[in-house]
Amino acid sequence: MQPILMCFLYVFATILCVGHDASAAVQVEFEKTVREGFQNNYGIRLQNLAVEKTSGQALQASGYIIPYFSFDVTSGDGVDPTDVNEGTNILESNFVIPTSSGVNLYTGGHIESSEFLFPEYPMNNYGGWVGIRLPLLRGLGENSPANAAIRSADFNHQASSEALSNEVMAYFRDLLSAYLSLKRDTDQYAIQREALQEASKYQEEIYELIKYGELPKVEKNRADLFVIQQEQQLNNVKLNILNSYYALRLLTGVSDQELINQVPEIPSTIPDPDIKSIQGFISKYSSINDTVIMETPIYKNIKLLTEASKVQLDNAKNQKLNQVTLDVRTSWFALTHSAHYDEAFKSNYPGASVLLTLNYQLPVKNSQQEGAYLAQLADYRSNQINLQKLLFETKTQIQRILTALDQLAALYGKNKELVEVRRKSWLDEIEKFKLGSSTQIDIINSFETYIASTVDLNTLKFKIHDTVTQLKFLVCELPTNEDQLSTFSLDTYFSSL
Repeated sequence: MQPILMCFLYVFATILCVGHDASAAVQVEFEKTVREGFQNNYGIRLQNLAVEKTSGQALQASGYIIPYFSFDVTSGDGVDPTDVNEGTNILESNFVIPTSSGVNLYTGGHIESSEFLFPEYPMNNYGGWVGIRLPLLRGLGENSPANAAIRSADFNHQASSEALSNEVMAYFRDLLSAYLSLKRDTDQYAIQREALQEASKYQEEIYELIKYGELPKVEKNRADLFVIQQEQQLNNVKLNILNSYYALRLLTGVSDQELINQVPEIPSTIPDPDIKSIQGFISKYSSINDTVIMETPIYKNIKLLTEASKVQLDNAKNQKLNQVTLDVRTSWFALTHSAHYDEAFKSNYPGASVLLTLNYQLPVKNSQQEGAYLAQLADYRSNQINLQKLLFETKTQIQRILTALDQLAALYGKNKELVEVRRKSWLDEIEKFKLGSSTQIDIINSFETYIASTVDLNTLKFKIHDTVTQLKFLVCELPTNEDQLSTFSLDTYFSSL
């Protein structure tokens, strides 16, 4: 019975391993990661909602100039010997056409049935009117509240759209930077794995020499320590890889279904930097002007916000004026004591009139409007300073990056030569050891120096690529929308550098 049970458990475990290999390496493809992240990145999702919000606010502001109807129904019971309408039934309607200039056009009608003095003596009237209401000082023309609200909302919506473009570009920059870090670490892992293989091979050779009495047994400890150190370096690099991998996943907004504990596979090949291309890249942007920066989404975003605050500032300045409103209205009406409104009353009716109403408000103290103006003035000046700050900081960052890129390119060329020199030095130490003129310590030191320079060269390679990416972000040469992201090719990107 026990052998059968053991056999069953073995088969069951085999099925599980075949059906689900938890140790299988995850493959990370940049183009797929970009598309996945675009749909799930929290920054982009939040900015999309910000665009939707400003779109709604623009629609809300446009409602200020949409024509509308108003209806008033009044019903009373009793005899009304006065004009307070307590015995009156009234139906009144108005059709108002607001305009962005602050001028309101309106027309309306009125039907009234009143019992005046005696129930059997109805006094009915009806009529209509057309008029225009003009704010003579405050809120007329370009600085009307409606026009200011519409223009400001439109600027804010455009600014939000530019902010979305910048968010997409920043997302791409951060994702590519994280991907390059992951690729750098996986390449370093390959370097350290080869180093471990070389150390293990060297260890076996030392064992053979000790076995045949050509070396004392004490030399075994140095060979063992050499292997252990390479194993520790490999584990440290693996830890860096997993940290880089999860930094990349954070940007995508998508979590893995399982815990990843194996080194991911990176199918992309990142070419070595071309020093001549880098120098051409530096020359291209060494004399960059403000116009290039002004075409970036982040500059346009602040510029549009500045325009919106200017509109609000002008409106706030206009609101400091006292309110003077002129209402011009012409009316036609008739009065009858017939319940059917078909018999005119023998008086001066029917008739027409023109009514002029001038309303003037003189506040005791205009602190509310003055405070609103000062607050809006500070907001406008802040946006102006932000524009100046962005231009200054961007130009300074470009200069810093170009300087760093020039130094990195020169350093890369020197380190490439240094790797070859140190590799040859390591191989020379091995030959000298065979001749008895060198020690294990000399071999190990020269090997570790060679590996360290190889790692440094790999680090420089990816630092150059990342620095170029940071510069391309500043000059708006990265994808800014979904279409550009969907057609992006990493091979094309690096071939254009």
